[in-house]
Amino acid sequence: MLSVNGVESERFEDIDEAIPFIKSTLSTTAINRYDFDACFHAAVVATGTAAILLPGQSGAGKSCLTVALTHAGFKCITDETAILNFRNLEIWGVPLPCCVKKSGWDYTERRFPEIATATTYKRVDGKDVRYIAIADQDAASRGWGTELIVFPNFNHAGDVGIRQMHRTEALELTLKNCIALRSELTPAVLDHLIVWIKRADAFRISYGPDDDPVAMVKKLIDQRRIVTKNEQTTI
Repeated sequence: MLSVNGVESERFEDIDEAIPFIKSTLSTTAINRYDFDACFHAAVVATGTAAILLPGQSGAGKSCLTVALTHAGFKCITDETAILNFRNLEIWGVPLPCCVKKSGWDYTERRFPEIATATTYKRVDGKDVRYIAIADQDAASRGWGTELIVFPNFNHAGDVGIRQMHRTEALELTLKNCIALRSELTPAVLDHLIVWIKRADAFRISYGPDDDPVAMVKKLIDQRRIVTKNEQTTI
């Protein structure tokens, strides 16, 4: 039996069946105890002094891209749940173990071999998953400014490339990946979201199992920082 705040929530015949549910419950509990304004189904990684938001539904490639970027030296804040605070427009994450579905095990093993011997669990949606602890707890203990918003598209069809997105499209897709808002989507709330998204550049990255999405992301970071530096020099 699993209890949440002293109230019976679920019953499981085997502890392994409970693990995915426990992770989900911990994430929900953490979110509810944080003074958030918007919560997104998204991964977050950080480099330098800014973060990259990776929104996407299940199967989009968030976890695979997070794994690749973390292996390359980025700091993993979260692989699944990002929290936005309107007060300072900072992104926070819930730093639980990264959940990798069966389709991503081989991809992850090339970077983190320990996933090959990790326990396999079955989620409530029937999918087999394994967990790997790659979140940087220190980095996750603070808020981050959003430098880039990258929508991953992991596929086996050979569709590879980078496409810059208009901020209107990026905002629409980000809202589609919004798990919860603290209040209704009023004009005032929308204004906060617009101000936040204007601070970041948005792109869609399409890649397959043999491609290098890390190089794509690093290219975007370099381009943005060159533009920023030129703008500061002009001023």
